[in-house]
Amino acid sequence: MYATQQDLVLAKGEAQIIALTDRDTPPAGVVDADVVTQALGGASSTIDGYLRGRYAVPLQTVPDEIRDACIKIGFHTLHVNGVYPEGVQKDYDNTMRWLREISTGVVVLSVDAAPAAAKDAEGAQYSGADRIFTRDSMRGL
Repeated sequence: MYATQQDLVLAKGEAQIIALTDRDTPPAGVVDADVVTQALGGASSTIDGYLRGRYAVPLQTVPDEIRDACIKIGFHTLHVNGVYPEGVQKDYDNTMRWLREISTGVVVLSVDAAPAAAKDAEGAQYSGADRIFTRDSMRGL
């Protein structure tokens, strides 16, 4: 994952994360680590999907902007009722736009690029029976 539970709590506040993750009845009053892990794991997978064509994923060194993107996507995901506080939807939309720009090469990250596809030294090869209909065999028809 590109962000941890601690990163999420530091960025959004423990009270908010408890409110979004504590789904016990009655509430336990603590952050549910499994819910956070699922949200941040999904966010990391989403990020990998956008980076895969240009970078070796998962990233070995996580830039701050990728960690922040993971937090914003994960936080958006935690709002299961679809009601977002001011700024959450905008942050999510801006993050997704930024990831699309990375995938198209408009934005470049300072991380290792994806390994180049192995190229066949001989190029394309064809094998099969000799052609029956050629210019020479069709001459005069």
